[in-house]
Formats: sequence, C-alpha cells, structure tokens
Amino acid sequence: MVKLSDRDWFARGGNRLCYVHPDHADQCLKVARHRADATYAPSRRRGKPLDENLREAHAYGRFSAAMRAELLLPRYFGMVETDLGPALACSLFRDADGRISRTLEHALWTEGMTDPLGTALKNFQEAWSRHGFATRKILPHNLVVVRSAGGTWQLALIDGFTVSWWGRLTLPFSHSAAANARALGAAAMEILAAKNGGHADLAKSIDNRVRRWHEKNP
Repeated sequence: MVKLSDRDWFARGGNRLCYVHPDHADQCLKVARHRADATYAPSRRRGKPLDENLREAHAYGRFSAAMRAELLLPRYFGMVETDLGPALACSLFRDADGRISRTLEHALWTEGMTDPLGTALKNFQEAWSRHGFATRKILPHNLVVVRSAGGTWQLALIDGFTVSWWGRLTLPFSHSAAANARALGAAAMEILAAKNGGHADLAKSIDNRVRRWHEKNP
C-alpha cells in the first residue's frame, strides 16, 4: 500500500486531489476528495459520492493510436491502493526543467497568449477535431503546457475526457470533437478578457487557483 497521508497534494480539482507517486516521479495519483479532504463541499456528499476515477479509467480505452500519434495524452497505469483510498495512477507531465507542467489556464493568466502558447493551442484544437471524440467539455484547466528543452510547447490533456456525470450520458447531440475544440478556444479568450479587466467573477476564480498552485508548488 502506498502511503500518501504524510504527503501534500500538488493540485486539487472539484472532486479529486492529485499527488506525486512516492515511487514514480512521472506518475500522478488521483484520490477522491471525499476520502481525504475535510474541506470538500458538503453538498457534493449528498447521496453516493462521485467516483471520477472509475469513469476516467474507462475513458482511457477511447484513446486511439491516431490520437496518440498527434496528441500528448496521459497513460493509465491502473488503480493503486493508498492509505487515503484507491487512487488512479496516470502520467504526470513535467517541463524540461523537471517542474510539474502548469495548466493552460495558468499560462494564459500569468503570461498571456504568447506565440508558442498560441501555436500549441492551435495544434491541439486541430488534432482533437481530427482524431478526438466528444466529451462533456475540455477546459483550459484540463490541459497542461509541456515545455521541452528545445523550446517547443505542447498541450497535454489531463482531465475532461469523460462523457458522463453521475453515471449518466449527458452529452447533447450537437456535441462533437470539433465543438469541444471550438469551445476550448472560446474559453481561452474568456480568460484573456478576464485578465484584461472583464469577467470579475471568472478573474477571481482563476486568480485563486493560480495562487493555490504557487502555494503548493513554490
């Protein structure tokens, strides 16, 4: 059994905490927040807790060879028993300097739409439109910016590729991989607008996530 209770998580989502695997620095362990986080919103505990790990484990089987040839996608290493409950083990993306790669949202908020970032976003959108599949939504915080030693930036998908909520298929018929890609671009523009003084609520939410990241990853 892997011990995580004496370690700190490096990222927190709506329903899961992310830890670096103690024995594999290139693996992320995702643990359900209702098992390990006292701050987890009580409203989310009504009824059966949401187990995103089971849905995500199933979704990895949808990544085709064509997708992996053009997109930077995580690999699934199985479920791992920890002292905080079962954890999903998957790829942990890092930059060339060894730091854990930060999200697209983080990069847009702190650096703006630089040329390398714009190219990486465009490449992801085009590849996902060609080879991807419809999901609920791919948001800027579902992608990380992986910066290579040669200066090339590439977006890696880390979340947001499941298709159901509370075990039910909820996608409208209008959803498609291309629609996901377009929505991602629109979400990126909303972040830039918030950065420039618009969307006060969105700006506050993003700023809180960025601050929390720097507190956990100085």
